[in-house]
Amino acid sequence: GGTGGALQVLCAGDMAAMKGAQSAEPAGSVAKTLVDLLGEQVEEEIQRTFAETQLLSDLEMQNALNAARKNATREQLRGLKATLDALLEHNENAPEIERIPREEIVLDRELRDSIIKDGDQRVLATQTKIRRDNTVKDLMAKRIKELAWDSMSVHGAKLLSFTTAQTVHNFPIRVPTEQEKLAIEKVRAMRRIEISMTKAQKKELGMSNSLIELAVADTAAGGDAAARVAEAAEGVLQGETAEDPDEVWIRNQDDPCLYHRFEVSTRERKTSQIIMLEDCITRAKQSFNTLFDDFMKRKVVVLGKIEEKNLRIVEIQEELGSNEELFDARLNDEEQPDRVLIVEDSDVKVEKWVSKEEIRRRQEEEEAAKKKGEGEDAADRALMGMMGGTLAGESK
Repeated sequence: GGTGGALQVLCAGDMAAMKGAQSAEPAGSVAKTLVDLLGEQVEEEIQRTFAETQLLSDLEMQNALNAARKNATREQLRGLKATLDALLEHNENAPEIERIPREEIVLDRELRDSIIKDGDQRVLATQTKIRRDNTVKDLMAKRIKELAWDSMSVHGAKLLSFTTAQTVHNFPIRVPTEQEKLAIEKVRAMRRIEISMTKAQKKELGMSNSLIELAVADTAAGGDAAARVAEAAEGVLQGETAEDPDEVWIRNQDDPCLYHRFEVSTRERKTSQIIMLEDCITRAKQSFNTLFDDFMKRKVVVLGKIEEKNLRIVEIQEELGSNEELFDARLNDEEQPDRVLIVEDSDVKVEKWVSKEEIRRRQEEEEAAKKKGEGEDAADRALMGMMGGTLAGESK
């Protein structure tokens, strides 16, 4: 033993010292740990009162009785389970007229009703949660569709080659906003007014040679349009024609409202020129997309012809007993941008839960299709038996 919470290991020669230390310890140390001669930890014997001892004895007796009752109850439940299993097996093996449906074999109807009620409540709570989550997802999907899909007048697509890796992309075009439409209309109207005022000033004050000189200088860059403007300008200088070179230049532009590049000097003209050039680019994209759609329609027609020929080749292969691989030509998903909004059953990798109503509806559809197929098969067999599978008469 030791003092101050310290432990000391004592040998046989120190027994007298140990006895002296034990006699010096206080009598109230109940939970104190002692060390015997072999160095093993032992608990000091706890002194209990008579009432405590009697209470512990009663508890031990009660636990023993409860254990016996539990064992007896378990054995009784095992016997009842064996009897119920035997009855269920006998019911399954009984004739159909004597067989009782499984849902009618109930031992505790109150417990069954309670379980069903609890299950219905859990199902209702789960359905409510799923509906709420689906509503949130639908709102998010609707918002994304409005921003990324509905805002485009032309969606991005590819035109793939049949045999090579060549691809042609179209130009995705965004739907112009009302503000953009008003801006282009305003700029065009102001530009038309400016052109009309310039023509009126030329009639009153005479023609200026500034634009003619610029057009003549443009011939150094080459181009048919520059050459035509230069010819018209030289004709005006020599008095051969009265055609205005400004009108000649405007007539050769994609947009007659565009400024000449040397006329874009002020901030207002630069802004107007940018807006009109953006509109010219959009119209050029639309023109290309028209050609793209035309070629896509041609490809669809060709694919239809290939499918018809493949069907005929399959019939010939069945007659010859051949099984050669056919050229499978079909539109790719990248050629059909609308397919991104369609979810196929193959896209869902998890097992789909089907309700009883859905199962019943599918069974009715299958039965209707089966009846319809039997009628068609009967007509085909009659045609094959009477006329050899064709409506054309035999040639003599």
